[in-house]
Amino acid sequence: IGVQLGTTGDIYASDMEGDEAGTKIERYNKGADAVSSLKQGKIDCVIIDEQPAKAFVRQNQELMILQEEFTLEDYAAVIAKENGALLDEVNSALEEIKKDGTLKKIIDHYIPDELSGETNDFTYTQTVTDGEKLNIALMPTRPFSDEGIPMWPRPLMEEGTLLTIHGGARFASYLEIEPTGEYEKLALDCGTKPLADLRRPGTLEAVSFSDFQMDPMDGHFGGELRLGLLRGEHGKMTALSGGSINGSILASQGRLIFSRERCEDSTYEGPLAVLIPDVTVAGE
Repeated sequence: IGVQLGTTGDIYASDMEGDEAGTKIERYNKGADAVSSLKQGKIDCVIIDEQPAKAFVRQNQELMILQEEFTLEDYAAVIAKENGALLDEVNSALEEIKKDGTLKKIIDHYIPDELSGETNDFTYTQTVTDGEKLNIALMPTRPFSDEGIPMWPRPLMEEGTLLTIHGGARFASYLEIEPTGEYEKLALDCGTKPLADLRRPGTLEAVSFSDFQMDPMDGHFGGELRLGLLRGEHGKMTALSGGSINGSILASQGRLIFSRERCEDSTYEGPLAVLIPDVTVAGE
């Protein structure tokens, strides 16, 4: 049984520790850590408060809450009726930590944004015109990061909306977000168009590059073609070599078209090809 250290769940579960059934209690600093172990099969269940439990289940459809509660308890702050001054001070303090963000930091610490269903300050939504919305997942290539952070498939973008900022403990601490570990593989949903439709007249198919660079901050990219195929009418192709291309993935993001054909290697799985408009081609 997984519990959060020092909670009433820990206290109640401790009564069962070492019973005839061989019950073992695993104690974690955060409820999220207990849920992570549950998802990895290290424990059989988690005892946690109802509202965090609902948040975890909402974001992890493979989990469920038992219909019968483990125990019932209430939260309360008790102040003597005649001590109105203290009541005013407590209410004032609560109002202050709401306004200055302290309360939110406490909530985010114990129920991270991606588990609570709330959006963080790093929201981003792809603007789509006549292209396809991005659905990208972070795929683990190992069970734990070098820092010991559990790694499992996480949604990076869903229907063009950014859901996860990923990084190691130092990066996450700087941004005040949950550490996820450094992912090395992405999975992208395929599109609806066959590759033949993407190879339309007037397009340049980049077969290979001598060099390719992309600025992760502003999305600009450029590369020198080792081999490209310029598509003409009636299936005619012209081989090109030594030219260059440049463009902006952010400027073109709303018009991206992905092939339904798929490929996979050690760092990527997804569409075999993508049609990117408004790319500048130079050279003879």
